Amino acid sequence: MPLFGDVQIALVSYLKMCPHFDGMKEKWAVAAEGAEDKVVVQYNLLGKMDSIREEHVKFISELARYNNEVRRRASMSLCEAMQS
Repeated sequence: MPLFGDVQIALVSYLKMCPHFDGMKEKWAVAAEGAEDKVVVQYNLLGKMDSIREEHVKFISELARYNNEVRRRASMSLCEAMQS
């Protein structure tokens, strides 16, 4: 949870201050044993680099295809306008 700019506070720190937190602790995955390790793995981008790179290549390819299509249509429209 953002506090100021790049300073972060874990949501679980607020939850632990709630009066009924102990009774509902099992419902919060971030409060479970070893939760810190699970969170680190979940947000570790290096472990997902291959899939991120693959999605990036697909996105850039599709973007280039759309860009080429728009340019082709604009060029055709310009040629038609000049012929008229």
